[in-house]
Formats: sequence, C-alpha cells, structure tokens
Amino acid sequence: MENAEIGAREDDYDKMFAANIGIADLFELVKDYKQALFYFSRALQAGEKTATPTHIAKARFALGRVYWKLNDSALAIQNYEHFIKLAQMADDVASTSEAAQHLLQALETAVLAENWEMAGEMRYQLGLLYIDARDTDTALGYLTEFHQYCVATNNKLAAALCHRLAKAKPTKPCPRSSRCLTGLPMRWLTWRSTWRLLVAWVC
Repeated sequence: MENAEIGAREDDYDKMFAANIGIADLFELVKDYKQALFYFSRALQAGEKTATPTHIAKARFALGRVYWKLNDSALAIQNYEHFIKLAQMADDVASTSEAAQHLLQALETAVLAENWEMAGEMRYQLGLLYIDARDTDTALGYLTEFHQYCVATNNKLAAALCHRLAKAKPTKPCPRSSRCLTGLPMRWLTWRSTWRLLVAWVC
C-alpha cells in the first residue's frame, strides 16, 4: 500500500498501477473480493492515466474475473467486452480465450434460466470475439443465432446490425486464436447447421 501512496504523491501512475494491481491480487487470493474490486478499480484509473493499453486491459480483465466470482455476470461481461477489444490489439490470445470461456458460461446460464435477452447478448458478443479471432465460421454461427433472436423479438435495429456484420468480407482464420478458441464447448449452439442457413440468407 505504501508504493500506491508514494505513486499518488509523485503522480507516478505506472507505479500506482503496479501497486494497486499487486494489492488487489492479494485480496483476490484470500477471497476478499470487495477489497479486490476496490484496488482493481484504482488500478484501472491509474492505467487510464498512463494511456497504456496493456495496463487498461489487465485491469479490465481482472475486474471481469472478480465480478464473475461475485456472480455479477452483467458487470463481468461489461469489463470483458472492454478487455477483448484491447486484448485483440495486444494479441493476448490466452486471456481472450479465458474471457470467451466466461462468456460461454454466461450463455449456458442464460439458456438454463430461459433468459433469452441475455442469451442473445452473449451470442452477439461471442460473434464479435470470433470475428476478431478471424474464425469466420464460428462467428457466423453465433451471429445467426443472434439474428434469429432479433427477428423473434422484433428487434429490427439489432437484426440490421447483425446482417451487416454477417455480410462482412470473410478473412482467413488466425491459427493462434483458432487453436485457443475452437477448443471451447459449443453444446448450446448448432452453429454448423445455422451456418448453412446464413449462407442461404445473405446470398
């Protein structure tokens, strides 16, 4: 904690970031998640002051992880969304894969609870993640499921957005990203069959 205070007095935001991350890690280790959130949030603030993407991504991922442990999936997902955008720029495949696992768990929970709105949101976010990973087939599977949800709920704006994403020019898969992401469970989606539906729909 002393290093964090020294960093604050000196306006050394890199030092403040490192100190707060370290303190938060200790609180997370002993399962004091509220204190961990407090210090990870301070780390995020310091990271934003440094304008260092890796600092911000690390804090966002940590916040998502702790919110997940507190069963606050909405805030966990919100932080993972920020993290995924930054992690893709930094090519942080391992952490992106872990975030994807948590999104899939959220989707699984939403389906079991018949929370179709959250399930739709999870499919949309997973579709974006796989687009970033340049795994077009899997991305289109999730986006097809999301489009079907939008049509069923008469969400025309979201359906139009999904349609534009689906018509984006396909890219070759990124081998490193695909190796990490394709090993994730897909049991709640029939993306192989919906891929065929999407081909017919966009052509």
